[in-house]
Amino acid sequence: MIYNIYPTKDATLYDYSASMNTGNDPILEIEKTNTLATSIHLARSIISFDWATASSSLENLPRYTATGAEYKLKLYTSKAKEIPYSYKLEAHPVSTQDWQMGIGKLGDTPVTTKGVSWGFTDYSGSTAWTIPGGTTASLNLHQTQSFEFESTDVEINVSKSISIWEGSPASNKGLLLQYSGGLETDSLSYGNLQFFSRDTNTIYSPRIQVGYDDSVWNTGSMDPVTSDEILVYIKNNKYEYQESEVARFEVRSRDVYTTQTYATTSAALTNYYLPTGSY
Repeated sequence: MIYNIYPTKDATLYDYSASMNTGNDPILEIEKTNTLATSIHLARSIISFDWATASSSLENLPRYTATGAEYKLKLYTSKAKEIPYSYKLEAHPVSTQDWQMGIGKLGDTPVTTKGVSWGFTDYSGSTAWTIPGGTTASLNLHQTQSFEFESTDVEINVSKSISIWEGSPASNKGLLLQYSGGLETDSLSYGNLQFFSRDTNTIYSPRIQVGYDDSVWNTGSMDPVTSDEILVYIKNNKYEYQESEVARFEVRSRDVYTTQTYATTSAALTNYYLPTGSY
């Protein structure tokens, strides 16, 4: 089973403006650029999920068990500029401070300051982060993803954060994404990563994708496939599916060339089950 949970709020934090809010922008950014030796720009993305509601929905799914599930934070790339072959991203659980998404965009003139920013957490700009750029939990709670000459789409296993939220729902303040701490503090440039945010008008909104094995091995009255000349197909495969529906896919196989026999039904309609090692 694969199930998607979508964020309730997100924004990008830019170190060159302590008060600029981008909560309504269709793009999230992670950046570390150093075009001049004395000018380093950082951007981090902050994202939050209503895990109390999500947990209730998960409990209603067929054969869902929290202990056997894997949770991946997925972000889809809009654009990547001057990215090196190798780099690492981190996802940190945000510490105890609440934050408000805001209504700003990166290109607003004048700058919108109502909402979370590098320096502040709220609409009024009166509550500062304990640590500018977003206060996070202890370092040993962070999750990482390393990239080595591959797609820039993010897929970080955040099961560690989920287990914290399950044990202490009040601790769920979201996740902060950034270049690995060591990369943020060195003198090198690692470019700019842009991802679709929850405000995108595309299908590529960020999400936590929950995956778990709810399969049941039951061959019924079918025989195993024995021929190499088989047709594998999905029965009743629809052209499109609703995001919220629980879809069932039936993978079937039958002989391409059937042995001629005397029978009351067509041998071409006989289905077989595939070996468990099939791929």
